[in-house]
Amino acid sequence: MKIAYITSIYPRATDTFVRTEVEILRQNGFDVHTFSARKTPDQHTKLEVLRNEINNTTYLLDGNTLKLLVATVVYFFRSPGKWFETLKMSWRSGKQGFKNRIRQIAYFLEACYFAQQLEAKKIDHIHNHTPMNSGVISMLASNLTEIPFSMTVHGPGIFFEPNNWGLGDMINRTSFTACITDFCRSQCMIFAPPECWDRLKIVHCGLKRDFLDTPFTPLPDKHRFVCIGRFCPEKGQVQVVEATKVLRDEGHNFEVVLVGDGDLRPQIEEKIEEYQLQDHVTLTGWMDSSEVREEILKSRALLMPSFAEGLPVTIMESLSLCRPVITTRIAGIPELVREGESGWITTAGSASELHEAMREALNCPTETMEAMGKNGRELVLEHHNAETEVAKLMRYFKGADEKDSKAQESSPHAPREENLTSTN
Repeated sequence: MKIAYITSIYPRATDTFVRTEVEILRQNGFDVHTFSARKTPDQHTKLEVLRNEINNTTYLLDGNTLKLLVATVVYFFRSPGKWFETLKMSWRSGKQGFKNRIRQIAYFLEACYFAQQLEAKKIDHIHNHTPMNSGVISMLASNLTEIPFSMTVHGPGIFFEPNNWGLGDMINRTSFTACITDFCRSQCMIFAPPECWDRLKIVHCGLKRDFLDTPFTPLPDKHRFVCIGRFCPEKGQVQVVEATKVLRDEGHNFEVVLVGDGDLRPQIEEKIEEYQLQDHVTLTGWMDSSEVREEILKSRALLMPSFAEGLPVTIMESLSLCRPVITTRIAGIPELVREGESGWITTAGSASELHEAMREALNCPTETMEAMGKNGRELVLEHHNAETEVAKLMRYFKGADEKDSKAQESSPHAPREENLTSTN
């Protein structure tokens, strides 16, 4: 079975869950072709682990506008009715306003080129991750080609403006929609018609064996926290720096390592310098999966004080390595992290609760910390094994393929026309 995997930007250091799915699907005989609406940012291309996926991914926007225009013209002459129907669909799914309408036209052009590539590669099924711009493109390309599509919804971005991305319409047009948590599914139910709620499936993000099979490593003697993620407002790293200052001023001797990068780096660096925390806070930049694993193992706990999330894979990684987590009571996080059992759950945005939880972790006996980590590991092994979760996807893909085949056999219309030739 040939599947097209598409997301807005692929690959990146932060999308290990997508790369893991792709890898396991290929190991199980699926022919997976990866697509991305945008080019991978330069800061991620430096990671050797991403090089092969970058080289084998088709980018819809790569500076060659002519290929988009050619594909759009070809589809217009091939099926004017379907062309106008899809253009109208694109127009409806966007925000109001001139600039936003122009953006929707751009998505339509990208969808025409994506559709052309799908037919050239004889793709059987489209699967989208993070259904915002790439979700719209997938829906439009599916309508043009009649190739079924599905998607995985993570949050939180899509839930900020669900109506402006046409989330309900996208869900209604999917063969199934995978939701990474029960909370995520509940949010999709708000916008999806009740008659398609049965298509909302729980498929957790999962970890590969390099995390799940790591033998227990005792907590280090050094008081060290690690915080992993993009440097962006919703991840809360600025509050980590502020909490570090409070605890430093109280006389605690510890270290915080911030793994990642992003737009807020200058602000974080400014805070570190202002508070004179250079001996307490270290910024490492992006790391690959093996390096992240080592950073977690060298720490006593993970910090994830996010303001908005789905369910961070980093939390699963930390708990799988028996490291408790200090995080926030939002979205799907409480489905995995249990207060007092596998970590500390604080109120999002509360600097006082964050530094109080960090203080408790600094004063917590090593035996108690290790017991909390082991409790969390049991939950990860039960619910976040990548092989188990991808097996669910495989069943859904095959089920969607069978439904599509039966629909085509019973359809009074002629089969799809021959594949278009790629303009690459």
